[in-house]
Amino acid sequence: MELRRFVPNSAAALLAALSLQAASCGPDEASKYTLAITSNVYTLTADGSDQAVLRVIVLDQDANPPPIGSVVTMQAQNGRVNLGTTDTGTSETDAVGAAEFTVQCSGTSNVSVAALYDGKFGALDAQIDCQPAPTGDWRVIVGASPRSLRPLESTTVTITAVDGAGAPVPSGTLLRAYIDEPNPGAAFRTGGTNIRVATSDASGSVTLGATAPSSNGSFSICAEFLDQRFGAGSRCVTISVSDRALSSGCTGVVAPDAIPADGESTATLTFSVFDAAGQPVSDAEVFAVVEGTGEILEDPEDLFSGTDELSLFTDTSGQAETRVLAPTTTGTADIVATVTYVDSDGETVEDDCEVEPLVFFPPPVCQFDPIPTLSPGETTAVRVCFSNPAGRNIAPLTPVKFRIATSSAPAVLTATTALISGTDANGDGAADDPCVTTGLAAGATSGTLELAAEIEYGASTAGCQSGPVSITGGGATARQITASCSSGAVGAYLDRLGDQVLSACDIVCTAHVIDVFNNPVQGAEVVFTTEAGSIGGVGTTGADGFVSVPFWVAGSPPQDVTPIGAEPSVTGVDGTVNPRDALVTIIAMTSGMEDFRDENGNGRYDAGEIFVDIGEPFVDADDSGDFNEGTHEAFRDVAFAGRPANGSWDAPNEVWDSNTTIWTTTHVLYVGPWAGSLADFRFRPAGSSTEVPVSTPRLTSPGTLIWRPRDANGNSLPRFATFSVANTCSVVETESTEDDSGGRFGVFSPEQIEQYYSGGVPVGGEQGGIDFSRWIPNFRFGLTGPGGFFSIGPVGVREECTMTVSVSQIVDPLCADGGGLVQSTAFTIAIP
Repeated sequence: MELRRFVPNSAAALLAALSLQAASCGPDEASKYTLAITSNVYTLTADGSDQAVLRVIVLDQDANPPPIGSVVTMQAQNGRVNLGTTDTGTSETDAVGAAEFTVQCSGTSNVSVAALYDGKFGALDAQIDCQPAPTGDWRVIVGASPRSLRPLESTTVTITAVDGAGAPVPSGTLLRAYIDEPNPGAAFRTGGTNIRVATSDASGSVTLGATAPSSNGSFSICAEFLDQRFGAGSRCVTISVSDRALSSGCTGVVAPDAIPADGESTATLTFSVFDAAGQPVSDAEVFAVVEGTGEILEDPEDLFSGTDELSLFTDTSGQAETRVLAPTTTGTADIVATVTYVDSDGETVEDDCEVEPLVFFPPPVCQFDPIPTLSPGETTAVRVCFSNPAGRNIAPLTPVKFRIATSSAPAVLTATTALISGTDANGDGAADDPCVTTGLAAGATSGTLELAAEIEYGASTAGCQSGPVSITGGGATARQITASCSSGAVGAYLDRLGDQVLSACDIVCTAHVIDVFNNPVQGAEVVFTTEAGSIGGVGTTGADGFVSVPFWVAGSPPQDVTPIGAEPSVTGVDGTVNPRDALVTIIAMTSGMEDFRDENGNGRYDAGEIFVDIGEPFVDADDSGDFNEGTHEAFRDVAFAGRPANGSWDAPNEVWDSNTTIWTTTHVLYVGPWAGSLADFRFRPAGSSTEVPVSTPRLTSPGTLIWRPRDANGNSLPRFATFSVANTCSVVETESTEDDSGGRFGVFSPEQIEQYYSGGVPVGGEQGGIDFSRWIPNFRFGLTGPGGFFSIGPVGVREECTMTVSVSQIVDPLCADGGGLVQSTAFTIAIP
């Protein structure tokens, strides 16, 4: 590029502006410093992806730099300084007085740059050209004269760059010219085999000299845009080297020599024909045949005009050009060609053309670096690297697009597009670092996702997906593991005498584990243990955080307990018992942290936050709420830092534990058959809301008789206990309870026991007592009413008759194998 060694008008305006700054804020005395500005490039792409590095050298009259860290101000008209959003920026000097800046185009107008220090200013000696953003349809034309050389002779190479309309590209457009050397030794006259050049005039051309090697053969001179986004691929011209006269010559070159196997990409095929004197031959017929994959296009602009063979005719420069279309499969196009023409002596000349093969390469491959597991709200860097299995390196500044391919959790990418590094130290057109980075920010819930990265591959894209990325909470806390069983009361006792559990019944117990953000925890190992019966000991939570194991009603009964406070006891054939004698305690355990009040919502315990200290898990067989030695209460010996496994139960340690065993408790009530001695009867006269206890089921006036059957422990019967009513006064009816909700007169309901003993909070009354006001009637005869009550009534006394109630079967329907309780017991109701 012919640099304009003067201060442009726009720069002069900048200097005037900076002069005002110097006058207003500079020293009174004239500055003793001078400023010199240089730039590494003078042409930029005006899309924000390109930048120039400018160096300001500040020296005094004795060539000494100012103090290290001195602040230099730079202003760029039509530009942005130091990757910012404004046209002004500052930088500090180093030990040699140099301050570095970056400048980007803010539009397509040229950029003028000036700098100020200590009241003294300087300007860049040329404007920076801001070229329009690449369109991808520019192309390079390469010619050489002569094309036939003797060893060490020179040729003149002309490189012309045109846009999609065939017009010259702006002057200063950067190109890379290189020598492809099947015959080593050729070089540019300026030195080297790989140089950067810029179009320098209105024709969009640049002229170079090249020298042939010292041995016979051929070499190619190629050129391409330094920014491949203007137009991808290289264009070449082949030079023949011989120490003897050639009768004729024909060389074919495909540029680029490798293209994507995408079914749409093309490579330019150029034949150069020259005579024995090395002069171009016009109107020579070149007959080309493609062997292997790919097709020659009859019409270079029509992708559907492909054929296996084609005749071309050279122009006045001795060249004939068309395109080769890539197939959709990888492979090689071997092009065989012959040339025929009439020389100056009127003789017909036929010769073979030398053509290098064209490679159709597969898509680039890429791989994500491992992505760590994230917590909700956490952000991490995501890096992916590209390579090409055919050795086609990734061009600098190639865009890579990111997207979230699959997701079961909300997340966002901090950037959806990133550019491959623009650094190309050796100028070979391949990025030194073919990797890009973006950021991934997890949302507020857990789950998994996969990322995808895509890069241009011919007319389409290629890419890869990451492995599953897990987003999990900060762990479960003690309040975030819960457990329950599919039935709160099960038929377990065939006969309370002998204290034996005789049942083939099994139910399902389930634990649910969630994290501190209330997200399900997948893969948590949950351990179950029980006071009585048998339970499937270990399970692993699924994606929903649930795990279920079977519980078998078998073996020894639960431990007999001492009444607490005002709890009722029941006296029957087995003596005096407590309803909780039939209550089975089950615990579920997993790894997690002690509960805490997350004041700032970050999912982590912070010093000063209130926490709930817990001891080692234990089965509270006596329902006391405390671990009691000598009561056969099982416990889990937890080992972790600060609390080793020691063979004894450890109480809370008064510190918040981030990694311990968290646990919860649930219960199952063992129920037996109806105990006839505990048949409570109440009578409510018609029109009255008051119930009157009766010792025998005998009706003497209209009203409703209410019966509350209980088992030998004073607990209500299992769900769906079946009663057959043989009524000599009317037809026989069979009714069934619908549920076991609510309380029972004088006895526990499973729900009340569950509510009291799993939460550890008294239901009412004194500590550890029971609120009797919550016990409401549950069972009645006759048609099912609200809450599953059974009643007979109003019952009339118009005639004397007898009603027989037979408890023929008490079966837990959850025991699908036929287990449960069978009993035949009857009583009669006399009317009147």
